[in-house]
Amino acid sequence: MAGYVVVGSLNVDHVLTITRLPRAGETVEATAQAFVPGGKGANQAVALARLGASVAMVGAVGEDAFGGLLRDRLLAEGVDVKGVLVTSSPTGMATVLVSAEGESTIVVAAGANRLLTPDVVRERLQSLDAASTVVAQLEVPLETVGAAFRLARKAGARTVLDPAPADPSAASLLPWTDLCLPNRHEASVLTGVEVTDFDRAEEAARRILARGAGAVVVKLDRAGALFANRQKVVPVPAVPVHAVDATAAGDAFLAAFLEGEREGGLETALRWATRAGALAASRKGAQPSLPYRREIGP
Repeated sequence: MAGYVVVGSLNVDHVLTITRLPRAGETVEATAQAFVPGGKGANQAVALARLGASVAMVGAVGEDAFGGLLRDRLLAEGVDVKGVLVTSSPTGMATVLVSAEGESTIVVAAGANRLLTPDVVRERLQSLDAASTVVAQLEVPLETVGAAFRLARKAGARTVLDPAPADPSAASLLPWTDLCLPNRHEASVLTGVEVTDFDRAEEAARRILARGAGAVVVKLDRAGALFANRQKVVPVPAVPVHAVDATAAGDAFLAAFLEGEREGGLETALRWATRAGALAASRKGAQPSLPYRREIGP
């Protein structure tokens, strides 16, 4: 089994570039559009692979052309796709609205991702061992993530949760989570704390730890990030960047944190993660924006 097993979504992103995000009931005109490979699970698998990691993907796609495109894209990046189920359901799709400031709003149609059931995951994680890290998000059923994490714990593997999209029910996964990486909105939904600055991020992080997670990284967008475990709290400033599309910045952050931690410990993890997130935000698209190891630096 690969060093990382990503259990999660595979989507085609329909990206619409607009001057500003619309208000309720308002129609705005897109200045550009594109179809690009995406899905938080696939994004994180590609992000890890580009940093030199060994990665296997566990997910589901349709029998349609989009499903073939997503599998081929993962293979081209060096990701093992033997764990990707091909179903009769349409491949998942996300419509991504990206403003001129780089802010994004995303609407997801889960499609085949809903067919990634606990039984499918149990079948595909039979060879999991303690050398593996299981990474999951919430664009597949919550019970599927729970099953994956319980199997990982049984095997002695590490569990990493990106609790996106925000769902208060994800708190049930925290006792099975070794590392949780919410953004400020997701941390607020998980804890009831409105995360507006580092002090409130620390309060939210302590609540997540109290609910069972082993460690937390709260991503604060342009303000930076905050790491916390039961021994210490470490705030880190953001890397200045001209953001054009923040769609996959969190996915780049997660991958770089994990690989940086493995290579050089917490300080390296935070340095790599903030650099990778900034680089991804400075580029258009989800997977096309993800940085390579050589771009992150020492």
